[in-house]
Amino acid sequence: MEYEDFKNLKINPVNSSKLTLIIISKFLGFSELIIFEIRLKRKDCDIYDTVRMLCEKVSQLEKENKLIKFKLENKIFKNEKEIDFIKNKIKQIPLYKDSKINLKLKFRLTDDGIKVTDFHRICNFIPNNIVLVFTSTGERFGGFTRLPWTSSNQNKKNDNAFCFSLTRKKIYRIIEGLDAIGDYSNNGPTFLNNIFCVGSSSNVLTNGNCSNKGKSNYYGEGLNYEINNYNQYFEVREFEFYEVLFQ
Repeated sequence: MEYEDFKNLKINPVNSSKLTLIIISKFLGFSELIIFEIRLKRKDCDIYDTVRMLCEKVSQLEKENKLIKFKLENKIFKNEKEIDFIKNKIKQIPLYKDSKINLKLKFRLTDDGIKVTDFHRICNFIPNNIVLVFTSTGERFGGFTRLPWTSSNQNKKNDNAFCFSLTRKKIYRIIEGLDAIGDYSNNGPTFLNNIFCVGSSSNVLTNGNCSNKGKSNYYGEGLNYEINNYNQYFEVREFEFYEVLFQ
């Protein structure tokens, strides 16, 4: 930031013996005014020293504000690096290697409903999507497919599909030619065979399983249920669905 950025700052009179500036900030995007102080390093600080210290303080507040905003907007992702982890994998698909990728939240279990029918009502017929699961034991995993969910009651192939574990920072690639997803009206999203399935035993999204039928259709699973820390069943604390947008 430059000197011009601080024209609207109010600097209150201070006791020179304390060498303190009281700053009221109006430009950081907070709903209420932020008041903070900067203690000068020496008595002969000029305007340039003051502006430099102001810039450092403002930069610190902006970083803190960005982190708070991220935590308020995201219930499963912990930081931007985790989002980039998935985006970078999608960019390995030749069609999207030069694309700018954005994720648009379309469904969140705690906001939009816990029923499988809620998921299909809001999320069906949206291609290029990510599902994200946060379990009661703290596991975080999900999957990407270019195919829309349509309640067709069929297994479907998609050689660009992949699953991932945010907890393990690991990608599970689809084995080319095998079925990638189970597109069923009475289940939530299912990645075969079954690396994971949400809402698999009732009309609610609050439970799921990783009950592999033989070998998984995705590379990388050393043992059954690996994506869920080797547990077959899980309870869903949060579930999200994102549309993947390309520019």
